[in-house]
Amino acid sequence: MCDLTQGKDKLCRNGFSGIYGAILGELSNIDTIEASGGVVTDMTMKNGTQAFLFKVQDGTSNFDDNMTNSRPNGTVTVMQTLLLSNLDYETATRNTAMELSEVELFAVVLYKNGKRKLAGVSIDKATGDIDLDLSGGFMLDTANAASGVQKSDKAGDDWSFTAEENVKAFTISKEISDSLLDYVS
Repeated sequence: MCDLTQGKDKLCRNGFSGIYGAILGELSNIDTIEASGGVVTDMTMKNGTQAFLFKVQDGTSNFDDNMTNSRPNGTVTVMQTLLLSNLDYETATRNTAMELSEVELFAVVLYKNGKRKLAGVSIDKATGDIDLDLSGGFMLDTANAASGVQKSDKAGDDWSFTAEENVKAFTISKEISDSLLDYVS
């Protein structure tokens, strides 16, 4: 065992799962946020703001958290991509897509294995604290509505969100992430 893996338990069968949804909120509506060692320890939203829970069908959506390191200039860039499939053509879905396209978002990705990840935020490299001023947040890049051709084809909207941050997604507990939904009116 080398220093890199010393003291770490072997993770067995909890790395695969897929996602069943995401909590999306406007980045500027975060009131407080604290993290330590890659784990969110506290997060609240401003009073009167909304977070939205989007559930998706099994096997239709995914999240990527891809880190790229440049040794020559010493930078780390994390490209985060969230794809959510909505299997409907409701006017409310269309209107929500229009609203989401105008703001910077954070996302709590909900994994089927019970894990949750907060994405769309960056840290201040000097302090290690989450810094919302440095965070670019997720942007809704594409909202593609498709009807399909055959009766068995998938029909609905595919929403593609991307964020470019300086740190990989944070682990966040169910209790903290669910408390964000308490603010939904």
